Amino acid sequence: MDKIDLILDTCKKCGNCCRDTIPLISDSEIEVWTKNNDVEILNNIEPYMRWHTFKKKNNACTFFDGEKCLIHDKKPESCRLFPHSKDSAIELDCDLFDLLNK
Repeated sequence: MDKIDLILDTCKKCGNCCRDTIPLISDSEIEVWTKNNDVEILNNIEPYMRWHTFKKKNNACTFFDGEKCLIHDKKPESCRLFPHSKDSAIELDCDLFDLLNK
């Protein structure tokens, strides 16, 4: 089993990372979505401190349908790199941090 298969097998698909975190979006990601005319994504961005984030719907990311990310192939780097720290992994009961840092 390679690392990708192990990650997919370990992820509980609980959605806590889409409900209980704030994805940070960079200006360069917004530029890419603008260039690609990803209007739905662009219409759901709002300012967050010095960054941007996605609007929330039902206290979750607007692109989380309760089971999966609707923009998985275009999601921001902060989402792709989750979990960011051992603390965030523990807080959200995510087993991926230890697996990714072996």
